[in-house]
Amino acid sequence: MPGRYYMGIDFRRDHSFRIPRPDLSIKYNVPNACNDCHADKSFQWSEDFIKKYYGERKKFIYASVLADGYLQKENADTSLIRLIENNLYPEMVRATAVSYLTAYDNPTADSLIKEMLYNLEPLVRERAIDAYNTSDAEEFSKVISPLLDDPIKMVRIAAASKLSVLGKEFLTDAQFQNLMKYWMSTDWH
Repeated sequence: MPGRYYMGIDFRRDHSFRIPRPDLSIKYNVPNACNDCHADKSFQWSEDFIKKYYGERKKFIYASVLADGYLQKENADTSLIRLIENNLYPEMVRATAVSYLTAYDNPTADSLIKEMLYNLEPLVRERAIDAYNTSDAEEFSKVISPLLDDPIKMVRIAAASKLSVLGKEFLTDAQFQNLMKYWMSTDWH
């Protein structure tokens, strides 16, 4: 198995077998299996070789959508939204897409982030808490405070952290007491 150094010191072998995608190497400067062996060749050489023998068709991969979202490319929000709405993608992929969607200021993105606060997957809920923004403090409190009672600890912590920026005047007594419970208890630490 090919290996690579991570963080400059940690050598690990890659046990995954992926279809080589030199087109992604060209676009995002990421490694591919072709150039691992043919280190003396360029990414373009690998891409030309793949096209010559296997044709132009490429299978959709969500990595390109996430990369475009990470780079905040124009109109990437449309693809991120489709990715988030498709429950067939892994929880981690959808949660990452929610994180990137916050960079796009449009009503559809804002609405979907709010909807993801109540998604079945805890990681998606946690990322949606971080991504959720509104300038209306009362709305902010109303939307986030119910998540202080989420069954998953990381979601409760994210909600408490997000609400901690509000003044007491924007919270009901019950919401403030619930928030204080997380700040003072071992559940927070």
